[in-house]
Amino acid sequence: MTSNAVPEQVAIRIQRDQLGDLTRISAGGQGVVYEAPAVRRSVTQAMVFKEYKPAVIAQLDEDLLADMPAFLSRLHAVHAKELIGMAAWNCAVVEDQGKIVGFVMPRIPPEFFWTMTTARGSKSRLAEVQHLLNAPSVLHQRGHVVTAEQRYALLRSVAYNLGFLHDIGVTVGDLSPKNLLFSLQPNEVRSYFIDTDAMVVHGKSALPQLETPTWEVPRGEELGTVASDSYKLGLLALRLLVGDQDVRDPSRLPAHVPPLVRQVIADAITAPPYRRPPPAAWERPLSQAISLMRAQYGSTPGVSR
Repeated sequence: MTSNAVPEQVAIRIQRDQLGDLTRISAGGQGVVYEAPAVRRSVTQAMVFKEYKPAVIAQLDEDLLADMPAFLSRLHAVHAKELIGMAAWNCAVVEDQGKIVGFVMPRIPPEFFWTMTTARGSKSRLAEVQHLLNAPSVLHQRGHVVTAEQRYALLRSVAYNLGFLHDIGVTVGDLSPKNLLFSLQPNEVRSYFIDTDAMVVHGKSALPQLETPTWEVPRGEELGTVASDSYKLGLLALRLLVGDQDVRDPSRLPAHVPPLVRQVIADAITAPPYRRPPPAAWERPLSQAISLMRAQYGSTPGVSR
């Protein structure tokens, strides 16, 4: 460890000049992400720093942002490790001249990138779930084949992770295919949440609740709730299994989708908020669907029983 490294026991606030030599990784609508080489956490191999743009800072509730790493520190060690394994969680806020300017989080693990082939050649990109919401022919053109079994396994992972978040008092809010990543590694199918600074912790969020276009909850519903997450899980399942970015009609599900999966999707999308199935209700239908696909077509690598 270098002499200016931030020790793990340091609390939830870090000065910007303690982050080490900052190397830009990417930029987006909210700000710029840099390597944070001097920050160490035992729960992850590498950390990055997200520095907000001034317009985002103007909307930010600094106390609530600072409470996110405090929330992490209050979790049981097993739960904290599980949270870090499924989400790029805020591990410490970063200050500069007395003002919060961003936060540090785990670097996205390498298994959540995949190689896409286009007319310009092959390139490694973030494995955003949006890439899977396309027809098999489109995925084939990009150099990938994703089986029905893998789709069910991915949905099972998302449902499990979402249920875990709800159990610890967190809702996603803007659950969309842009802030949800996937891994279809030969040894395991997994999901991973990013943009966690907009999540709702115990009913409060550091940033305003927004919705991705075409992923809105029905008009008039409260945002960032267990019910809104449950609705969007149903929408995700429908669009992932149909291979379409915009479909909302459960009757368009493919023939291979078993009745129990059809029912839980329909209930998530069409039932009133208080009757939507919770994430835990998805485990049995999806596990049965995986078993059915395995019996018909053989096992797909990375899909557990």
